[in-house]
Amino acid sequence: MYLPGRKGVNGAVWVLAALLPLTPAAQPPPARWLSSAPCNTRLQALFTPPFPRLGRYQVCTSPKALVELVPSEWLVQKVTPLDAFGMAGPYNRAALSRLYGGQLALVARGWIEESGQFESRTYISPYPDAALGRLLPGTLIIRFIICCR
Repeated sequence: MYLPGRKGVNGAVWVLAALLPLTPAAQPPPARWLSSAPCNTRLQALFTPPFPRLGRYQVCTSPKALVELVPSEWLVQKVTPLDAFGMAGPYNRAALSRLYGGQLALVARGWIEESGQFESRTYISPYPDAALGRLLPGTLIIRFIICCR
């Protein structure tokens, strides 16, 4: 997902944005999940790049299980916490690994197009609190939004 010579996902976003119109978008989950998923600026500061070059990030949480939120055709996987959260944010990787203690995270990734807006979404469950002190039930939703076409 990373382009040579670039750190983070922003370089790859240009490639993704160019390819998105060529592939069909998955149907998004119903919009009502957004109203019940409060966004968290502290988690956003931990798990996303501080100054994205293109688009913007939102990090939200939901008490619902991951499988209730993602479109049915999206692949749901169990991955290590470092693979789930990636390398884009400034979070303490050692603390996150200790917190999960060998437990894998349930993750689903995909993108949607809605009203001329592209969104890359990552769903992670369980997820850490902002202090990286405990795992919380429910789902963390990382949205990377590129608007408008």
